[in-house]
Amino acid sequence: MKRLIVLVGICVVFLCGCSDTEDPLVEIMRPTHGSIVRDTVEIMVRASDNKGVGRVQIFVDDSLISSLTSEPYTVMWRTTSYPDSSFHTLYAKAYDDVANLGVSDTITVIVTQTGSVTWRFQTGNTVSSSPALWMDSTLYVGSDDNSVYALNTDGTLQWSYQTGGNVFSSPSVGSDGTMYIGSTDKFLYAFNTGGSVKWIYETGGDIYSSPVTGGDGTVYVGSSDNYLYAINPDGSLKWQYQTGNIDRFSPVVGPDGTIYVGSGDYHLYAINSNGSLKWRYLAGNYVSSSPAIGSDTTI
Repeated sequence: MKRLIVLVGICVVFLCGCSDTEDPLVEIMRPTHGSIVRDTVEIMVRASDNKGVGRVQIFVDDSLISSLTSEPYTVMWRTTSYPDSSFHTLYAKAYDDVANLGVSDTITVIVTQTGSVTWRFQTGNTVSSSPALWMDSTLYVGSDDNSVYALNTDGTLQWSYQTGGNVFSSPSVGSDGTMYIGSTDKFLYAFNTGGSVKWIYETGGDIYSSPVTGGDGTVYVGSSDNYLYAINPDGSLKWQYQTGNIDRFSPVVGPDGTIYVGSGDYHLYAINSNGSLKWRYLAGNYVSSSPAIGSDTTI
């Protein structure tokens, strides 16, 4: 008697029980807190997530004005219907694909409907950099057209210099008149007052951070390679200190030479002038603002 043998295969599927619990990071890049705005204003939001951003919502005075599902996360906000000299709050929310929510800091802007323009100077793209004014009345500013501009106070051009990337960084002027500014080409630039290049220092990442100079002429700047750099006045490296995510965050220098800088790793860092860690403080989220130091040294 023949027997029929039936083999039954059993397929076992192991399902991953992992879940995504990380909230997206979101911040308003433009306009900046305290800005005076008028007419039509571009609101630009930056959002990121470990698995991808699904949606970004932009709010003005707690009212939703735009919901965006892809980059760029920008919206044009028309302010002509608002009262003159009125204050308005802006913030953004970002959701990932499993509905984790990140909320930006709330910024306040002032809408004005009056006043006249003394002059305006057109660059080749958006101006994200904040201008700096030197004692000889030269106005320095960077532009997303990759250039640095030096302007007279009547709006005429003194000189310009083209870098290899966008200039989001805001300029800083040392006590000797040297102007320092970073670019997304990874370089920190030092310019003499006439516009000639004094030196150029290459970091390991894009520079969005605004440089600051210490009392001894050391220049401090953050880079997207997550290092805080200390550059000697001659353009050589003094030291570098690694944080968790310094990216766009600008340092300040205390009266005792301590450097304070926020980070996307949720910490505020205090770095000694020799590059060693003095202390770090854990906040509840990423510290994107530049610290301020009170007269009693409170940070």
